[in-house]
Amino acid sequence: MAKISQQLKSFARRSDANELSEVKLAPVLFSTIELIQPQLKSHQVKLNCFIDQQEVLVVINPIQLEQVLINLMTNAMQAMENSPQKQLNLSVETTNQTVVIHVDDSGPGLQNYSKENLFEPFYTTKENGLGLGLSISQQIIQNLHGKIHVTQSSLGGARFSVELPITDSALTPIRKPV
Repeated sequence: MAKISQQLKSFARRSDANELSEVKLAPVLFSTIELIQPQLKSHQVKLNCFIDQQEVLVVINPIQLEQVLINLMTNAMQAMENSPQKQLNLSVETTNQTVVIHVDDSGPGLQNYSKENLFEPFYTTKENGLGLGLSISQQIIQNLHGKIHVTQSSLGGARFSVELPITDSALTPIRKPV
């Protein structure tokens, strides 16, 4: 099992190495939302988006960031399976140096699970889970010089936060055509 974990982490590192580029964050987020819409609908989950009205540039592999966010949102949907109110929030906060993408859910939360172990390979809280999604997601974000962590959400469930550095020229107002 340890060998499989190392191979998956190595794959995540390799695929990041040559495919990073400076991109606008908002289109990546909207693409992710578009990709996850069918799952949201089938799980009857309401998605609320709170995205800053500033154009943020980050150096990432867009496909891999989508992969991380889809994993976080899929985990959230699965956690809310038995919740009467299924609400998922996607929000973005920026500072001068970082952007933080939050994924909040209204599920039961993580009080019964070890937050320290969540990102360990093969640690799972799901009956049929492999325990690799969060581990791979963490490796991808670390390869982007970012961080991922989990806290309690104000919605009652979990809040996963992905923090990424922004480029020097990255915080610019969105200009609307006149």
